Amino acid sequence: MYHIERLLASNDHVIVPGLGVFAVQKSSAVIRGNYILPPRASLGFNPMVQHNDGLLALEISRSQQISYREASRMIDTFISLFLEEVNSDDTEDFGNLGSFMLDSEGNLMFTPAGHLPFLPMNLGHRPIRLPMPARVNNRMIEVRFPAYRIMRYAAAVVFIVSLLYSSGLNHNATLHDQATLNMFRTINWEQLYPAKPAISYSDSTLASKAVAPYSQLDTLQTTAGTDDLLEKKPAPYSIVVGVFQTEATALRMANTFNAEFPETDVTSEGSYYKVTLCNFDDIKAAIHYMEQLRREDPRFSDAWVIKN
Repeated sequence: MYHIERLLASNDHVIVPGLGVFAVQKSSAVIRGNYILPPRASLGFNPMVQHNDGLLALEISRSQQISYREASRMIDTFISLFLEEVNSDDTEDFGNLGSFMLDSEGNLMFTPAGHLPFLPMNLGHRPIRLPMPARVNNRMIEVRFPAYRIMRYAAAVVFIVSLLYSSGLNHNATLHDQATLNMFRTINWEQLYPAKPAISYSDSTLASKAVAPYSQLDTLQTTAGTDDLLEKKPAPYSIVVGVFQTEATALRMANTFNAEFPETDVTSEGSYYKVTLCNFDDIKAAIHYMEQLRREDPRFSDAWVIKN
């Protein structure tokens, strides 16, 4: 269980062969009442995921300095004993992750622990209390103007209106004439803005100086250029035959397989180096080829499949 907690601290999920997958579920900060609850991470469990990606066995073999096959055997033995305890008891704890139990139909049920300190998202966050808003007193404000000030404003309004009506306007004109642009009809616009001479574009001199349009690009060349920009994605599943702490040792082992397996490669992950024979796009094909290597060649008895 310690190895599962370490892997969950740096990965979003860990697959336990024979049991299921533990997945980290993250939730954002929320406001409840007068508090701001910080973001937190919880655990989810899915018993339907049964395929083995080799991550847990690789972590155990690296930390305890044992082979991958021995680590896989330890996991199988532990899970078998744990499931027997779950069948015999009502509730069985699974370390700091939570507890398991069987429902009325015999299905495995997981209850996550309320506090998961091994997840980095749950460290250093505390609820924040919001300050209470200040109470506002609603008061009616009454504004009073003295009588002499009101009379002064009324006199100013009467004076402005009298100035408007005393201007020299033609009151006999209709509103329609005042709203139109009849006053501009007497202006000779042709004298103010003479028309520009018409230009004929049929002249041979203009035609000879015309710029030809761009030629169309070759469709095949465009397609080929686009295809060159596309990068081929590597196959996600690889067959690993060895893990070493130094790159020189990994390269020495890879050189012994290059003639027989041209796709042999050395990749680094953290502080160790992996020797891979070949890559696959389908996990079923990768597992099938791995089992074939284990049966036919004793050199690859500890080979396993890992997701890149």
